Amino acid sequence: PVAVVSIGGRLRALDETGTVFWDYKKAPRGLPMVNTVTGTNSDALREAAAVASALPPDLAKTVDHVEVTTVDSISLELRNDKRVVWGSSAQSDTKADVLVALMKAEPDVARYDVSVPGQPVTSKSVD
Repeated sequence: PVAVVSIGGRLRALDETGTVFWDYKKAPRGLPMVNTVTGTNSDALREAAAVASALPPDLAKTVDHVEVTTVDSISLELRNDKRVVWGSSAQSDTKADVLVALMKAEPDVARYDVSVPGQPVTSKSVD
């Protein structure tokens, strides 16, 4: 599994293809949660899974949850209360590399936007 998603009140494993399997009584450590809005479809879950699977292990450990609204509106909420605007799963490997570099270069910002990895943006506020 690359993440855990709550569906119908059940914690389920999510693999890199967006396939939901296994039930958990409690979310395992080391896997980010995927939070969805009502009506999130399987395409959006597949995109979230692609994002989660692209995260290097050290970065994945810092992710509290992946927020999914639509297939091209995905963000990461980090354990240190910082937010990452990811966009879609396109170029996720590049976005992960850019994010790691940004986090090292600008550790004091509240928001990283890597939705266009060639033009990342940072902000002092999460909004």
